[in-house]
Amino acid sequence: MLSRLADEIEADQLRDGAVVLKGVRAVLDDRKAGEYALRRALRAAVQALGDVLRVADSRGARLPGSDHDAIYDQDDGDDGLPLVEACG
Repeated sequence: MLSRLADEIEADQLRDGAVVLKGVRAVLDDRKAGEYALRRALRAAVQALGDVLRVADSRGARLPGSDHDAIYDQDDGDDGLPLVEACG
């Protein structure tokens, strides 16, 4: 029962993330969007990204043979976040 509730919450978070993404894209495409709209969109995107990363982290930790620990044990030492290489 608890697992089913967690799955439902995760599904809601992923759906919410998709909605936020659509809204953020609309704000970014609006050349007239002001600082307040951009900050609000960015804040919503950060919240949604945090939720999605928690879902991925939770699901990854449950996978047998996952390299979850190896990824999250790497750290740059100053903020507790995993070390990520920039793309591009």
